[in-house]
Amino acid sequence: MGSLFGIPGMLWWGIGISVPILIHLFARQRYQRVPWAAMDFLLRAFKKLRRRIRLEQLLLLALRILAILAFVLALARPLLNSTGLLGGNDARREVVLLVDNSFSMGLKAADGSTPFLRAREAAVSILKNLRSDRGDTVTLITTGRPPRTLLSASDDLNRARAELDQLELSDSATDLMGGLQTAYALAQDLPEGAEVFLLSDLQRTGLLRPAPATPASAQDPLAKPEALLSSVLEGLRAKKATINILLPGEVADQDNLAIVAIEPKDRALVMGSPTSVQVTVKNFGRNALRGRVRLFADGSTTAVGQEELEPIAPGQSGVADFRHPFTTPGSHTFEARVESDSLEADNRRGLALEIVQRLRVLIVDGDPKPDPGESESFFLASALDPGGESSRSVFEVETVEETRFDLADLRTKDLVVLMNLGLVSRQRAQDLREFVADGGGLLVFLGDKVQPATLNSLLWQNGAGCLPAEILEPVGENRDQGLGFAIESPVVEHPALRYFADPAIRNWLGLPPIYKFWRTRVAPGDTSTQVLATFDRRSATVPAPLPALLEKTLGRGRTILFTSGGDQEWGDLVAFPTYVLLTRELAHYLTRRENRFENLEVGQSYQRRLRSFAKEVALSRDGEQIQVLTPLAIEGTSQYEVRTQLLERSGVYRLDLSGVEASGRRELTPIHVAVNVDTSESDLARLSPAEVAALFVGDHIKILTNLEETATSTALGREGRSWWWLLALAMGLLLLETALSQLFGLRTKGESA
Repeated sequence: MGSLFGIPGMLWWGIGISVPILIHLFARQRYQRVPWAAMDFLLRAFKKLRRRIRLEQLLLLALRILAILAFVLALARPLLNSTGLLGGNDARREVVLLVDNSFSMGLKAADGSTPFLRAREAAVSILKNLRSDRGDTVTLITTGRPPRTLLSASDDLNRARAELDQLELSDSATDLMGGLQTAYALAQDLPEGAEVFLLSDLQRTGLLRPAPATPASAQDPLAKPEALLSSVLEGLRAKKATINILLPGEVADQDNLAIVAIEPKDRALVMGSPTSVQVTVKNFGRNALRGRVRLFADGSTTAVGQEELEPIAPGQSGVADFRHPFTTPGSHTFEARVESDSLEADNRRGLALEIVQRLRVLIVDGDPKPDPGESESFFLASALDPGGESSRSVFEVETVEETRFDLADLRTKDLVVLMNLGLVSRQRAQDLREFVADGGGLLVFLGDKVQPATLNSLLWQNGAGCLPAEILEPVGENRDQGLGFAIESPVVEHPALRYFADPAIRNWLGLPPIYKFWRTRVAPGDTSTQVLATFDRRSATVPAPLPALLEKTLGRGRTILFTSGGDQEWGDLVAFPTYVLLTRELAHYLTRRENRFENLEVGQSYQRRLRSFAKEVALSRDGEQIQVLTPLAIEGTSQYEVRTQLLERSGVYRLDLSGVEASGRRELTPIHVAVNVDTSESDLARLSPAEVAALFVGDHIKILTNLEETATSTALGREGRSWWWLLALAMGLLLLETALSQLFGLRTKGESA
């Protein structure tokens, strides 16, 4: 019987047909024969109508029985297929399977099962109820970020089963909302009545992840996840699609420690000096948890450090600090691992970083003097490398005059400093822009030799160049003609000025008097430039504080502009200890390469500009080559760009360059890239059944609790059609029975009269 009806237990209500039969039997006229001459005439008349009345009563009884049977069958959900109750072929079905393959679906239970395995079993069970001869189709969508359509309205059920068999857990986070939007988009090309099945652990962050806040989102009514979900569900409802949600069930153990960050603590990553890194571990579980963190370097199987963490409270984080020296320059990696738990994907995290032999600085002196102590570059070179060539300073300084600037090779430098530069060639200006965009640092001091028209045209370029602001006119007087200005309002939260966050040191910035500086203007709408400090004085002669330090971000690099000079002609900054602290902090900040470019999340692509030609680049992961790349020339430059495919697995990738021209130390072989999981997926909190019911509202939505219900719901096919027609038939039969009863009664009454 189970093969004929979706809810066979309802057939027991079929015994209700005995009620009208019993009423009919007990209501039969029973009488005792009593001879009476006056009744003979009436009896002869009644015998003429008896046969017709009996047929009418039997017809009414049959209608009542059929109405009850139709109602009971509607409750039992008959299946309309070739072997079903009503026979014949049902209309073909369009099934859309949304299978969550995000890494949280790999949470292991005590028996070794995972939500992903259960979801895949449910999908296979659904496929078993589809039939190729009927023309049923299946659409298969994965909801790991980004959602992917593996099959679209395919009637090849064998291929669908093969896709499910080959489907594996990804290292990506969940995007259930994106999956539902994809299903809605595909449903536009399907006939009405598609059946959508959502097979997921229903992780809260996968469905209710807030969209990034933007000015446009503030005006968008669909910016909130709940509103967007409601819109998508209404869209599916308009297509008469049914949505089936399989609840994942309770999980006894949701304890989860995850490594959420591994970051270098040093300002400069120099060969031979111990590199300090900090590993942050967060407890996403319900109980306080301990953890043991180990650190590995350059793919070694032997840990270079190990640290036991104190118990971490739920929702809190613990940190482990490590120090390890690298003895060779180039690209290196760390990998932190925490003891295994029920979710493996977030138990490790990599860090790629570049170790340099020394930080190479090029100072361009625009106002050289016979006496070194009077030149623009003397004080800065002494601050960065006070001991000369024998110093153990991390900075290696080279100074050139403005006239020899074009001969310098920028590809071998980490930082370029322009000091009171008057002229720059068009080609060198282009070189500087490319140098900064590729990750280099540029520090600019102004002075009396500056020619604003030239620098504005070639370096500022209306906000498109590497100079942060347009240079306007000088402000202030000579040192013997007025009071000096002071550096005020430093943004001490900024990494370049964080050293001055200490109130005892912060005041040092305002001590040196500055007598002259250049007024500047930031291009309207330039969001890449910010003011880090201003010039002001208490006996104000300017309407408002004017910029002293400005920063511009361009590509991978940055420029910082100091609007005054770097010697003693325009101020006494170089005579104060503040100068050494400030210039070294700025130099460290500008030469620290952004690790984010070699440290990506799953699903991102790595790209890098190469300053020299490479024939090909081999991309590998865990020793296995996965792609060979051909660098492409960048139009209008002498550079080449290498770009990988989307990196969809976490781990450490390696790029080996072959056929590299020996033209610069910045071309590293190999280059390492760390790809890590999105740790928002580590929060295993799920939507409760009550929350699911509140979010998924509508008579076109079914919430299922087990695989059997999933199979039954699938087998019902176009549920809402067969049972609806049976219910309508029952109502029609009852209405017909009522009408005939009235008709027969009136006719009998009239004939009796």
